Amino acid sequence: MDSKYCSSCGSQIKKEAEICPECGVRQKPAKKEKSSGLAVFLSLVMPGLGQIYNGQILKGFGVFLSEAFLLAFVLLLLFGGANATAFLIIILLISIYLYSLYDAHSIARKINLS
Repeated sequence: MDSKYCSSCGSQIKKEAEICPECGVRQKPAKKEKSSGLAVFLSLVMPGLGQIYNGQILKGFGVFLSEAFLLAFVLLLLFGGANATAFLIIILLISIYLYSLYDAHSIARKINLS
């Protein structure tokens, strides 16, 4: 189908129309939908990548850098023999990772609903 409805008057207009011929109101450009499944998959591959896909670039880099920093810290603790402290940091790593998955999914859904 190559028609849509005017966002102002509800008249049926061509899909490519930028201005409604009936009421003269400029139409909003069609938004690009985000796949929540792809957002989750990207966050599975690399934490923060799902946020970047959703357009939250700073949040995505923040998640990625915090995961990278904490992982390096855990490795240093494990090589230093501080296993109990490393275990607590690993729990934090897993929590941030799971948050990244949940956030990527929920933000993609919010983008599609708005």
